[in-house]
Amino acid sequence: MTPIRIRTRLESDTPHLPTLAPFVGREVEIVVTPDPAPAAAPADPPAGDPDYWDRVHKLREAARAELARMPPIVFPGPAEWAAAEQAIRELNDSGFDWDVYRRNRELKQRQAEEEYREWLERQQPPGGEPS
Repeated sequence: MTPIRIRTRLESDTPHLPTLAPFVGREVEIVVTPDPAPAAAPADPPAGDPDYWDRVHKLREAARAELARMPPIVFPGPAEWAAAEQAIRELNDSGFDWDVYRRNRELKQRQAEEEYREWLERQQPPGGEPS
């Protein structure tokens, strides 16, 4: 089903949605999509593989452990915007060179891509076809 897009001016944050408060009085786009389809039932394990569910359990536990080690993702809300604006002002006032920062990021990205391509080439067998 195609999403429905409604373009309108938001006049209030009713129903109470505090995250909409910064947008009150602005032109906004509201996208309405249907709920996703229910998940399909899990497939039966491959025939003749008695360790299938043990491996699935170990993979799931490994993924949970990896996620637990990651820092939480926090999306800043309106209260943090002022602090972010202040930090940017301080960076600008300190003489921070945004162009140098951007060029360094681009250089690092190119270097990482080149290293990845080299790594991929090393993974190919002598015939040239990836395994």
